[in-house]
Amino acid sequence: MKNITIIFASLAILLFSCSTEQRIVQTHSGDGKYDGLEFNGNTAQNFEEIWQSVKLINSIAYYNSYVIPLERKLRLGSLAKEAVDLEIFSKTFFTDNAGGTATILSNKNGNILLLTCEHILDFPDTVITFYSDSDGKESDYIESISIKIDQDNYVSDLPGDGHVEIIALDELLDAAIIGGKFSSIDLLKHKTFPVKFGNAEELTWGNYVYVFGYPMNRKMVTTGLVSLYESNPDDYFLIDAVFNRGMSGGIVLAVRDGSPNYEFVGMAKSSPADSKIVLKPYDFEDEYSNIPIGPFEGKLKVEREMEMKYGISKVITVNSIKKFILSNQDEILEGGFTMPEKILNN
Repeated sequence: MKNITIIFASLAILLFSCSTEQRIVQTHSGDGKYDGLEFNGNTAQNFEEIWQSVKLINSIAYYNSYVIPLERKLRLGSLAKEAVDLEIFSKTFFTDNAGGTATILSNKNGNILLLTCEHILDFPDTVITFYSDSDGKESDYIESISIKIDQDNYVSDLPGDGHVEIIALDELLDAAIIGGKFSSIDLLKHKTFPVKFGNAEELTWGNYVYVFGYPMNRKMVTTGLVSLYESNPDDYFLIDAVFNRGMSGGIVLAVRDGSPNYEFVGMAKSSPADSKIVLKPYDFEDEYSNIPIGPFEGKLKVEREMEMKYGISKVITVNSIKKFILSNQDEILEGGFTMPEKILNN
């Protein structure tokens, strides 16, 4: 008799579990709104088609740097007034680089148009450093002048070296349009972003989103919940997805009435960070070996480091991105590129 009771109890649990799952599905009646976590927790959608349009982008800036002797006592004001021949000073060469995520907006006749973040591509034309005085404070005397001589922007997986040119930038919004010209045949596997452009104004607290990008050069998809950015609701919103370097430009998708009804609602921009000042050995480059232990008697340098605060990611709304793209339609067409159909038909 005990065995029969156990069997009936197990059957009751099974029936209850089945009926609970069925009830969750039925409550999703298609209300036309973006979904929360309860309707997407078990989503198993294949994202391969989306990944065909989401790419890793890298940008490298090349600088000539001129070291100004302290005895020259060159000030910024003098530099502006005098015709200073920098070639008389000791010259070195260095590079600066940034990486992130870019998404294909259009691909036609070998001309490919992509969207990414402005700060990935933005390197200063000139960098000036100053000597410190005896108290360690920055003086008026110039220590070095670095001038950008070239910049290379390239999208991994595109044909050849994947070189792309900057078409339009919006520093305040932190959005950029870039484009490259290749053989049409070579671009067959690189698809235009297949997801519908949504409306970020319809997002609300707790909406569930997916983020596609390349944090630390790793191809990854992650998830998060939406929080409204009330101080500037028109341009940005927040998500709690973990943000790492390289996720800038990552595409943010919401779900309307269940998967696979994905909509493009924004582009990941940044995460807050704290700034700290650190003291390092001047010529110490390798952080994994030959670490000096104990008192250090060599030359030291002061550097500013940023410590990222994870779990708060800022997202540019798709509404602002559409305005940015439309406002640069002339530049896009004059460059021989095609406007994204999903914007023109939206």
